[in-house]
Amino acid sequence: VTGGTGFIGSHVVAQLLEKGYRVRAAARSASKLRRIFPNTATLEVVEMSTLTSDYTESLKGVDAVIHMAAELFSKASSTDRIYQAAYNGTLHIVRQSIDAGIKKIIITGTFASLFDTQLKIAFGTELVTEKFFHPVTLETLDRNQSPMSIYQQSKTLADKKV
Repeated sequence: VTGGTGFIGSHVVAQLLEKGYRVRAAARSASKLRRIFPNTATLEVVEMSTLTSDYTESLKGVDAVIHMAAELFSKASSTDRIYQAAYNGTLHIVRQSIDAGIKKIIITGTFASLFDTQLKIAFGTELVTEKFFHPVTLETLDRNQSPMSIYQQSKTLADKKV
């Protein structure tokens, strides 16, 4: 599980542990992960960056990958860092998982990928599918937008690519 210290990631790790699974969780801060899950014999903690780390060793013996890691953003966030984590980071973990022979890869997206400016999709009654993705492409992505826009579009691009 990548992003094991995140809000959703930590809940996923907790549920897997409760169900009796052995969990290998990756996070930027191994110490934070150990604080969240102290004295857990079935949890292996791996400290690494989603974007730059080599997962080869960490993926040995893994049956499934659940990619939950994302760069948190604020008005002061680097839009390039958000893009790198959301797009390149996701593709990196998918490639390394495939190279390791892992057959089950779960990628978490974001509802923000489906938002339109009027929020008609979000609050409509139609079944939401990939046809509602933000229309961004690598060619039309403008990195001079707000951190939220970059996050939304980068996650959308990663979802489409995967």
